[in-house]
Amino acid sequence: MTQTTGPGSVNRYVLLGLASGAPPWMPIVEFDGQRYQVGRPGDVAVVGDWAVDDGGCNGSSTVVLLRPETGELFAFSGWAETGELVASRLGTHRDAVDLAVVTGGCDELLVVDDGDLRTPVVVG
Repeated sequence: MTQTTGPGSVNRYVLLGLASGAPPWMPIVEFDGQRYQVGRPGDVAVVGDWAVDDGGCNGSSTVVLLRPETGELFAFSGWAETGELVASRLGTHRDAVDLAVVTGGCDELLVVDDGDLRTPVVVG
């Protein structure tokens, strides 16, 4: 994920496939045999088939990214085949330092704060 700006827009965040030439020091996630550079140094990224409001799963595994320096949390709707994919901002979680995943029928996302308190977050 990298931050870009465009005319008439605020910050956009994008997932870059390795073929895009993204810098090699950015965090990397692996999914379905492919590697993706996500975020910037210090960001935390996890992959899951996230539980949604109605109790089901969203149906496909996607990336969620935490930017600990600001507490911002982002979700990607898919995977970049070439180039980049835009993420949506899920919110801000003050004092967040990490993400955890509880696996099961649907994966549950937990935001971990600096006191190790784990708060569930609905992605979809």
